[in-house]
Amino acid sequence: MKSRQEIQAAVARAEKAHETATANLTEARKAYQIADEQWIERGAKRDRETRSERADEMERCETLQKRAAQKLDLARSELTALVREERLQSLSELRAKLSTFSDTLATHAAEFVTLDRAVEARVMALAVEVRGMIETYDTAKQIADDLRVQGPDGPRPDLANVSLAIRKVVTRARVDEHRDPLAPHWLANVDTDWKLREQRAEDLTDLERVGARNAQIARDQREAAAYTAGMEAGKQPPPTETNPQTEAAQ
Repeated sequence: MKSRQEIQAAVARAEKAHETATANLTEARKAYQIADEQWIERGAKRDRETRSERADEMERCETLQKRAAQKLDLARSELTALVREERLQSLSELRAKLSTFSDTLATHAAEFVTLDRAVEARVMALAVEVRGMIETYDTAKQIADDLRVQGPDGPRPDLANVSLAIRKVVTRARVDEHRDPLAPHWLANVDTDWKLREQRAEDLTDLERVGARNAQIARDQREAAAYTAGMEAGKQPPPTETNPQTEAAQ
């Protein structure tokens, strides 16, 4: 099998030969045209012979130009076939690489599961510690109240305030280290409805947009109905008030 360099060199030679043959054919046609005009004007025997020679030369150049074009097409088709074979080989390699991504994805997902479990374990351990601190705080406050002395310093600990304090520290670390909050996105829940299991991310996004649009349409309809009801109520005449003195006089 020829190498790519050999095929490209053959194409270059064929292009050069075709260019030369085309130029020769152009010159032969011009020479025949001149000889034909001279024979028509003078009608000499020599002019007729020259015209015949130029016609033969033009026919020969046409044949050579056609052969050069055929050789060029053949060389280019060979190069095209080589390029196709190379691209098919590249496609096969890319497919093989893509086929291994599912295994890699499973490995990454397992790592995220491990991180999620670690976060859960840390939160549970912190909750147990906070519960103990609450009991300690309540006991200390009860003793202080019984003795009529100053109680424990600071507010009573609770899980909400502890969570807020920790999230502030984490947020500050992200800001200082110029990191984006990726963990909430990658560890967030996803809809496990069986109807959505085969959906892609862009499909789910489109579904959410349709749901939001339908919800907005429903709100607009309710507001329009309420506005119409208000206008109808405004058109009704107000109830007439009766005067007690007038009724008594009647």
